[in-house]
Amino acid sequence: MIGKKLFTAFNVSLLATLVMACGWHLRGTDTSTLKTNSIHLSGESSDTYSLIHQQLQFKNALAPFNIASLRLTLGREEIKRRTVSTASGGLAQEYELTYTLNYRVENNQGKLLRPSTKVRLLRSYNFNRSNLTASDREEVIIRRELQNTAARQILRQLEILQR
Repeated sequence: MIGKKLFTAFNVSLLATLVMACGWHLRGTDTSTLKTNSIHLSGESSDTYSLIHQQLQFKNALAPFNIASLRLTLGREEIKRRTVSTASGGLAQEYELTYTLNYRVENNQGKLLRPSTKVRLLRSYNFNRSNLTASDREEVIIRRELQNTAARQILRQLEILQR
């Protein structure tokens, strides 16, 4: 009995070590290393702008325009919904959300490091007419996930540019 528990504990420890060693981490856990007081954020106010602003503030990376080594400018955020498939009665059965956000990054001398780069994300979901509340909630959740994904992609690009 003790041997079996010891064997199980050893296997769990080994698995945990292997998972950590390969670089895997839970979604939402942050491993970025943005430099302190290094990024100025500007552009159109949007949900993604707010997410990036929060993350930069949390990492103490926000800086005034004249001090920042990188200047991130966000364009207009756009989320479009289109019908992907219809039921026999012509009613929408599946939708696709397309998220688009343009951004650019320049250094403190005004040299473009990432000229007008576009983040474009797609996600489709089934629409259930018999449960409209759940389908509407699912769309809201997917929109948030798209915005979070875009913010993470942009933050990773900033981290790469700081290396």
